[in-house]
Amino acid sequence: RLERMFSKDEITVLHHRAWDWYARNGHHDQAIQHALTLGDYANAANCLAEAAGDLLLRGDITTLLSWFDLLPAYTRPELLILRMWASLFAGELDEVERLLARFDNLIETTGNPKTLRADVLALRSEVARLRGDLSLCVSYAQYAIQHLPEDNVILRGVVTLNLGYAEWFNGDLDTADHIFTHMISDQGTDEHLLIDVIAMNNRAYLNTLRGQLRGAKTIYEGVLQRLSGRDPQFAPALGMTHLGLAELHYQWHQLDEALRLTQLGLREGESWIYVKYLLLGYFTYARTLHALKRYPGRDRLLLDVERLIHKANLVPLERQRLALQARFDLDEGRDEAARRWAIHSGIHEHGQSGFLDEFEALTLVRVWLDQGRTGEAHELLTRLLRSAKKQKRLISEIEIHLLLARTAAARRDSDAAMQSLHEALVRAEPERLMQVFIEQGPIIIDLVKRYQSRQRSVREFVQHLLDVFDNLANAPIVVKLDQAQVEPLTEREKDVLKLLAEGKSNPEIADALHIAEGTIRTHVTNIFTKLRVSNRAEAVTRAVQIGLVSVR
Repeated sequence: RLERMFSKDEITVLHHRAWDWYARNGHHDQAIQHALTLGDYANAANCLAEAAGDLLLRGDITTLLSWFDLLPAYTRPELLILRMWASLFAGELDEVERLLARFDNLIETTGNPKTLRADVLALRSEVARLRGDLSLCVSYAQYAIQHLPEDNVILRGVVTLNLGYAEWFNGDLDTADHIFTHMISDQGTDEHLLIDVIAMNNRAYLNTLRGQLRGAKTIYEGVLQRLSGRDPQFAPALGMTHLGLAELHYQWHQLDEALRLTQLGLREGESWIYVKYLLLGYFTYARTLHALKRYPGRDRLLLDVERLIHKANLVPLERQRLALQARFDLDEGRDEAARRWAIHSGIHEHGQSGFLDEFEALTLVRVWLDQGRTGEAHELLTRLLRSAKKQKRLISEIEIHLLLARTAAARRDSDAAMQSLHEALVRAEPERLMQVFIEQGPIIIDLVKRYQSRQRSVREFVQHLLDVFDNLANAPIVVKLDQAQVEPLTEREKDVLKLLAEGKSNPEIADALHIAEGTIRTHVTNIFTKLRVSNRAEAVTRAVQIGLVSVR
């Protein structure tokens, strides 16, 4: 249409005027389009560089990447650095590393090498952290912090955060907390606020690991107060905060609130989904759906998480995803799938298990208990408990004590089982940590009831736990049935069901009934089908509801 009304030269003038107006008024998208129409790649690049920082802070990565795609191959190192950060935020770590190789060739002939190299070392530090290479992460961060200008608040914040993360993942939570605390400046700029909020979220999460949930909640609420009424660019930071709060409510067994906060946090932070905080939020989401017995939604979610992790090639999170799936498999009677995971997990049975692989190691213990390998389970748990105590990670201590109680019960050492359960209860009672008990399944109900009959300590908390267990047992799962509506179980299936209600593993049931373990698996599958359930916990709950077994 313009070509019919104006000459070529006049059209060029119109595009130039349009570019100039849009650029001066901050409408960078339209300015870039007009500059590209003119073939003015330099001014298009200038507009992109001017707008990129704001887009990165807002998390509008899709727009930023679309602009980069419109430009021809760019030779300005500053633009290449922005392109790498955009790819990092999009979770494209392999693309970042490809561009890093290109940057190394480019930097030798252009720009300010020392400053630009410091910028890129901050980026390399972040990539190394996400890949799980803490040594390389620290090395890059230490060099970068020495050479980044004081006024580069964001990148100095990123590398300082990474130094804190390295201490955290090496198990020194106190030093990590010290680093995060001293990052909080309370200055008024958007850049300072973003770094402050991330540091505060990290402090809150460290409190969660220590079992100080009320203290964590206070910090998260302080973050929400600081972000109240702020621009939408802080939505990803809000997302981090809501995901942290969701974890607290999950541990308190307030599952509906945990679900609401998780969904809200993921919506707010979806543009920064590469961040480990947000991927860990997906794990909280999956655990919450599992606890609510919403298995189809959980499974769809895990497929999405798998795609996101593979896209970014985040090996540490992939290992955690597989371990989480193995726990779900155990809960739902897919013992062989869990055992296959254990064989291929790469967890060294006699090595030192640190903070980063603790979740996998505790999952391995669950598989071993299902197999009746109590000696190996006890040995590994003892090592893990020493580490958790040294690092003051209270929630881990509680889980380990509960697994030790299960181990002792499987070995028929009632005194040791009661002592381990006591250690878990007295640690959980002050903060009302409920879900860590519920995750252990029906055997813990029996142990807690035996504890109640012997001990008088933490009486109110024990009763509260038993009330929660009763509510779960009485809640309908799919439909409420009576025995007349259930396909009759054979006598052998009833025997197996009674032992399931006692928390016995398949090998233990096979030994007790003097039949092959493969036959036990067949009986368990038949029980699930007849009771219309999908896992052991549901089978026991359904059996109690309709009077097939009683849990004493």
